[in-house]
Amino acid sequence: MTSHGAAQVAELHGRELAYSIHGDISHTPFLFVHGIGSTGHAWDPVVQVLAGQGYGTIAVDLPGHGKSSKESGDYSLGALASLLRDLLD
Repeated sequence: MTSHGAAQVAELHGRELAYSIHGDISHTPFLFVHGIGSTGHAWDPVVQVLAGQGYGTIAVDLPGHGKSSKESGDYSLGALASLLRDLLD
């Protein structure tokens, strides 16, 4: 699958998770996760360069950030890791 930054939303664990894909993700892509108070767009310069070199990338907006849902829930590291795992799956 190849895309050029098209915003997408996945329904996972009862939440909407926003993410964008750059480049060809038919092989193992790089997953970019932002820090607190940021969004997946923080990685735009990096993902553009990697996609231009033929790598696939996925940049996410973690729950509570960017275009992802912001309702209350489990924001523990384990819950976020499970969410990202299921997105990749």
